[in-house]
Amino acid sequence: MRGNSIAASPFWLVAVASAAIALWTLLWIVANAETGNGAAWITLAVLTSITALSSLAALGCRVRTTKAQLTDLVAWIPVHRCARTEILNDHVRKGPWRVFVVETNDHTEWVMLGIGPTQFPGNRLPETRERDNLAIATMTGTSEARQSREPADG
Repeated sequence: MRGNSIAASPFWLVAVASAAIALWTLLWIVANAETGNGAAWITLAVLTSITALSSLAALGCRVRTTKAQLTDLVAWIPVHRCARTEILNDHVRKGPWRVFVVETNDHTEWVMLGIGPTQFPGNRLPETRERDNLAIATMTGTSEARQSREPADG
């Protein structure tokens, strides 16, 4: 599963910023073609590499689910891993950045970094809670979504 992610946002920010600077560098190279500046070409290559690597890292922020296991990945690296049978509770935590929280049988809680629920302003839509509960049910393997601990707005 892939979606909004607290961990992917910085990667996307770096990718967009480096792509913008790379475009500016390319325009500078075209405008100054007669000077033949080799350092500008090296800068363009480095910025293009940073853009590609940051984009790949952001795409690697996800949750991998199998029939037996839930794995939280950040930049393709497993951060948390637990068996689905060990999941005691799960919910959406409110805050400036809403996150999925999983509680295991040993009562340790961890924030899902690879995926997150719908953020503002989309979290104000009426179907947001159902969509979040469906995502939790898909991740944890429950046939019926548990009710979120998030209180109703209003």
